[in-house]
Amino acid sequence: METRLNAVFEAAVDSKKVSGVGGIVLNKDGNVLWKGSFGPTNILDPSSAPFTVDTPFLVFSCTKLVTSILALQFLEEGKLKLEDPVEKYEPEFAKLQILEGFDADDKPETRPPKAKATILNLMTHTSGLSYDFLDPVLMKWRVANGQQPAQTMTVGTKNVYQTPLVFEPGEKYAYGLGVDWLGFVLEAISGKKLAELVEERIIKPLQLKNTGPRFVDGQTYMAVHVRGEDGSLISAPDLKPLDNPEVRGGGEFLVSTLRDYSQILLPLLNGGEHPILKVRILKPETVQNYLFTDLITPITRDISGIGRIGSVLPYLCSSGELLPGVKKTWSAGLLLNEEDNKLGRKAGSGCWAGVSNSYYLVDPASGKLAFFTSSIIPFLDPESLHLWDEMERAMYGHEAKKTFGEAGGNHGPWSQTASL
Repeated sequence: METRLNAVFEAAVDSKKVSGVGGIVLNKDGNVLWKGSFGPTNILDPSSAPFTVDTPFLVFSCTKLVTSILALQFLEEGKLKLEDPVEKYEPEFAKLQILEGFDADDKPETRPPKAKATILNLMTHTSGLSYDFLDPVLMKWRVANGQQPAQTMTVGTKNVYQTPLVFEPGEKYAYGLGVDWLGFVLEAISGKKLAELVEERIIKPLQLKNTGPRFVDGQTYMAVHVRGEDGSLISAPDLKPLDNPEVRGGGEFLVSTLRDYSQILLPLLNGGEHPILKVRILKPETVQNYLFTDLITPITRDISGIGRIGSVLPYLCSSGELLPGVKKTWSAGLLLNEEDNKLGRKAGSGCWAGVSNSYYLVDPASGKLAFFTSSIIPFLDPESLHLWDEMERAMYGHEAKKTFGEAGGNHGPWSQTASL
């Protein structure tokens, strides 16, 4: 696996298809099966430091799993119930209306929801919240309100999270701001900032060295890169977390490294306990019953959107699907594949991603986990997906595919996914 993956990743860097890129694969005992890091931290700066497994980068929505783990810790401690309405802890949520459309003058038409969204709705993306860059009606609302789209992290104020719902809570699945509001709930319950909770309950127990809410002053970090329409890359080193925002949403605020984030995933292969540190972050039954169990189909029959991304902001996010042709569902923190992926992970694996093309999987049946990043936007970048796909194939001893988008690929933009 090492020779194969090193060659593929090095070739991608040499051809400037990616800048800094890398991945890590562990078994359940914490042994490294493969780790690799290649290329510079800034493709436009020849003097920039090389990317390593300890170089921090924005993990964006990989933060969601961490916030979900915190919520499950609160559940174990009796501090919340998943069936509790969100407004019990966060009264401002009760102000959110359902956006039904626009009148003849293009003014938003809203109404109160009939159902109250629960904590579980937030965790399973069934609360009615979405993202503006994934929903054209919500995008129109954002612009009509004089706000820039997809600015939650860079603005850092709570009002940008206060979007309308786009359907009744529990009606269907739509990926969005639910876990950001989950973070607000945890802050309301604890009286602490979300960054403090992560520090106390995740970072310190797991002895993470380069994970937190921001880059440390003077620290080398991996710049976010943007792929242009011609396929070239430019760096955006100024795209980074605010130092002292008014709020941090639970869905996107962390920076971490390949090594550190793999240590967050590792306890999930071991019933919530880190196998080397002997530190427990969740009980075994919590891991099994809430992270590796389908929790969405009891809520709604409409799960057609799981794993599919339909973007209305192509410079940030492409349209595509993770694991096309594989039956998928959602737990209280992970996308689950309910059947084997013929070219990789086994049934019952959990996964998710971050918008700058970070991807992870946790496979209890095989006792393996993997984490990958290229720090490139838009999401579902073909070159990045090709490397992630190749990484998964190599993990499980499957033959490499010749080109991105060939029939049977694990992931891909809709235009290049043969199974759709």
